[in-house]
Amino acid sequence: MLKKFLIVDLTAPYFRHSTKDVIGAGARTIAGILEERNLGVKIMDRMPQVDRLQEVDVLMVSGMSVNRRDCIRLINLWRRVSKSPAILGGPIACDPSMIRYGFDLAIIGEGEKILEALLENGLSDAQLPEENFLKNLRGISFISQDELIVNPLAPTLTPRDWSKYSPSFHRIKDYRNYRWARVYVEVVRGCSNSFRTTIRLPDGRKCTFCNLCRTGSGEERWRCPLNIPPGCGYCSVPSFLGPSKSRRIDSIAREVSGLVEEGVRRVVLSGSDILEYGRSNFNTFQTDPENPPPDPEALEELLSTVSSIICDRAVVMAENLKANLLNEEIAKILGKYLKDTPIHIGVETGSKEYSKALGRPSTPSDALKAIKLLKKYGLRPYIYFLHGLPEQPEDHISKSIELMEKCVSLGVEKITVYRFRALPMSAFSGFPSAPPSRSSPTAEKLVSKATSVNREAKKRLLNKIVDVVVGDWDGKHQYLYPLRHGPTIIVDRRLPEGMILKVRIVCILSDRLLKAELLEP
Repeated sequence: MLKKFLIVDLTAPYFRHSTKDVIGAGARTIAGILEERNLGVKIMDRMPQVDRLQEVDVLMVSGMSVNRRDCIRLINLWRRVSKSPAILGGPIACDPSMIRYGFDLAIIGEGEKILEALLENGLSDAQLPEENFLKNLRGISFISQDELIVNPLAPTLTPRDWSKYSPSFHRIKDYRNYRWARVYVEVVRGCSNSFRTTIRLPDGRKCTFCNLCRTGSGEERWRCPLNIPPGCGYCSVPSFLGPSKSRRIDSIAREVSGLVEEGVRRVVLSGSDILEYGRSNFNTFQTDPENPPPDPEALEELLSTVSSIICDRAVVMAENLKANLLNEEIAKILGKYLKDTPIHIGVETGSKEYSKALGRPSTPSDALKAIKLLKKYGLRPYIYFLHGLPEQPEDHISKSIELMEKCVSLGVEKITVYRFRALPMSAFSGFPSAPPSRSSPTAEKLVSKATSVNREAKKRLLNKIVDVVVGDWDGKHQYLYPLRHGPTIIVDRRLPEGMILKVRIVCILSDRLLKAELLEP
């Protein structure tokens, strides 16, 4: 009998307090592997009811660290109705303690090959593999006789192997918001930042400036004599997903074409940095965040191919870029295909010295240069900052506020200030997470400044005509989302979801919300 797999995507909008118009790529990637084996698979974008769980043979859960509470609630529901396998994946699986709440095992890091091995050794029949097999399978954690076993990480997928996997585009319809959400398509995975933080860690480790991570060749950069994880101290991507690699264009094209055929209107080319695309020549990993520069031919091929597939049926956007890699030639290419869309730059701090201490390859001056280039070629830069980071210098807040003001003067439309969270597998995992900004006068000062400049920036949108796609209805208001991304908009009239129309902005309700009037019936 065909076994039924249910993937619950805890990153879906139902589980979010904000940013309701995003669909990630992780759950669809797992669904694609199950589809290849002709197994029954469905994705759920909200908490399943007990009767739905009773119909399922295997539960798979994908989530982030912030989804901990929903993850625990879900596994408790599952164990009320089933003793069958429950598998945890995504960044939340980096926390070994999650296994003890009732999961049979967790997949840590890239899951494709690990899942294939599990399926070939029993999971296809809704059975866990034998314990001896699990003990020798890298990249998982599980419980054996009440002991938590955490195996070594599996080798990182090569670019060629990664490109063999095809995320499901059919299952996009399992998400109730697929017609108006920004649907993420992975084009780059991992991160090239081999640098290490120089801040002393809670266990006493501190960089000795051997410079292997900055001057070594290839994979040497990934090794540290003190085992300090690579990358910015607050980030787990280099440890979790390995060094940067690019996905082959034919694999991307198949996925984008399938999504658009299913009715997706907004496609985001996803990765830690769009400028990494092609830097590794599609055959090797990239472990240097500074050299070589971006590959203009590879980037143009990617954007022109995706644009030709989409035509006028949808819009395409990119997610992030490292400011230090952007140059005039690349900015011109981005503007050619992504004009009037936002692109995000991690700034994090206004202090050059602290930026370097964090392990960042980009400085505040790199960010200013990148903002100027993006604006010159018709893109809309959004920037990130962090508060509550370890060992913040006294001038972090004042220099960050000063940098915010400079960024806004150059045309930045949005500033987001995130709270530092100690992520498993990051260098800063042993530090305490920061309290909410309202509990810290210095952090509140930074957040208030961002809120103020964001609201001021919204004034430029008054009376502007915007192309939007109709989103969800909350009983009082219809939510609209700019096709090319931007602040959420509301109108007082109910409209069909997925409909594309034009509106005029008439009122600023907050730094995140606008009100509009319809220009079309």
